[in-house]
Amino acid sequence: MLPHLPTSVINFGSNSGVNPAKPSSVQSSYNQKWMDRYMKKSYFLNDPVTHIGMQPITRTICQIIPEQFRQSELYEEAKCFDADANAVVTSLYGGNKMILAAKLDATSTQEMNDLKTSTIKMHRIEIASRVDLLTDRQLEVMELAEEGNSQKAIAAEMGISIPGVAQHKIAICKTLDILNWTCALNAYSLQKWGNLSA
Repeated sequence: MLPHLPTSVINFGSNSGVNPAKPSSVQSSYNQKWMDRYMKKSYFLNDPVTHIGMQPITRTICQIIPEQFRQSELYEEAKCFDADANAVVTSLYGGNKMILAAKLDATSTQEMNDLKTSTIKMHRIEIASRVDLLTDRQLEVMELAEEGNSQKAIAAEMGISIPGVAQHKIAICKTLDILNWTCALNAYSLQKWGNLSA
């Protein structure tokens, strides 16, 4: 179990990416036999979680999976593996969408709020962890941008053209699997300064 999720989470599965249908990251606490069966039989094509998670959103949402969606052969089979999720969170950050399905032992308003907050945090940390995949030159662009330098100043400092800086920014966003430069810069700052304490 990931430490960022509330204790009421019995099991969970999540995926994230700019295109959640082809995720760049998948995490789960579900039984491996269930995960293998789920993927082999393409259950995700008929999973209500997929249907709910693929809906367009403009902000993070958390909802209980409606009972009628949980009355299916898929859910009956999932129960055998303790994988019958009753809540779903869809988090959006910089164009990257995380869909997290969870089986909660309670679905009170507080539990749902805790799940939502934890998923947002988990999503940000996951994206920030990809900063470690950046090249030294890309990290230099990030450092200079974080200090408030303009593209022109970054280009002059690095001895490259302004379009060269723009190309680095595009490559950075691609590596982080997000579409928004501001979110990329926030992810860099989170990874760099996340362990600060007063």
